[in-house]
Amino acid sequence: MENLDIEKIVPIFQKAMVGDREAVARLTLQPMAGDASTRRYFRIHTGSRSLVVMLLPEDIHKSDEITKDGPQNELPFLQVARFLAKGGIRVPDVVLSQVRDRVIILEDVGDDTIERLLQQGANKQALYKAAIRQMVKIHKWAHEHPEPSCICFNRAFDWDLLMWECHHFTQWGMEALTGRALTGKEQKVLDLAFETIVRHLTAVPQGFVHRDFQSRNLMLHDQELVVIDFQDALIGPYIYDITALLRDSYVYFNPRETEFYLDYFYDLRKDAGLETESKEAFLKTFHFQTIQRKLKDAGRFVFIDRQKGNPKFLPNIPRSLNYAVSSMSMFSEFDEARALITDWLAEFMQGEP
Repeated sequence: MENLDIEKIVPIFQKAMVGDREAVARLTLQPMAGDASTRRYFRIHTGSRSLVVMLLPEDIHKSDEITKDGPQNELPFLQVARFLAKGGIRVPDVVLSQVRDRVIILEDVGDDTIERLLQQGANKQALYKAAIRQMVKIHKWAHEHPEPSCICFNRAFDWDLLMWECHHFTQWGMEALTGRALTGKEQKVLDLAFETIVRHLTAVPQGFVHRDFQSRNLMLHDQELVVIDFQDALIGPYIYDITALLRDSYVYFNPRETEFYLDYFYDLRKDAGLETESKEAFLKTFHFQTIQRKLKDAGRFVFIDRQKGNPKFLPNIPRSLNYAVSSMSMFSEFDEARALITDWLAEFMQGEP
């Protein structure tokens, strides 16, 4: 760890501990593994207590995802955390926020992500039913108590953003990955497919979207499901979060499981009085969102490798592509685009984890 990090964190921690000299004297900092984020995390140990430090990048307003909003008076993380907590959604408590020093100190909710718990043999159905209940609770809270001052209600998965993500795939998941350039005809084939998908997704019911509601962002702590990594929340297709959960790059769902959890989500959403579609339309929207989300993921994994020097997500490309192509195969209007993607990327669809 850089000395600068220690110099920055220790006096802030002293403030958080309200002058507890003994705790500060026993202070140790342990770097925590990160994913694709520009934020860095450290676990503070004091002997009797542990907390988590979020060290923000120099440009504290820069998101790791693409958004259309500008700098805010308050960090999106803090805004969304407060909004969710008001609705009884379990998120990490903010112990201290000192944004001018790029430091936020959080409650330590441990390391037990759903992904890790599954690797340890936990009951998959119990975990995912709990996750879907939490998801619908968030959706219902946001639907019934919109808060215009919170950034998540002031940005959206609109046409421009969804199309940008589709083109992010062609730029990185096709051209950069293969070292080839799409012809004008090939680009037109893909754009027609993308426009069909995005037109559909922008026409369905819209609502709160976590944006990355998946196994690494759901923690079990003291028998409660804790939601993290919500700073990029926005308004978008109601189907987005369940698609992110069931088309996870890190946890596989077979068709039978997928059907079971989709039914569970659909029924819970209807029981909560939230707008949805007919069952047939709901399934179509799920597959359209799968195509858009998983192609974007494949491109993003290449981008993170080439632009951020982080290759750890490359092994997840095959699953992402296979999920997308499988959903495309269900609709004849995507036959040409599916054949094009498969032709270009067949070698990268092998070896699914």
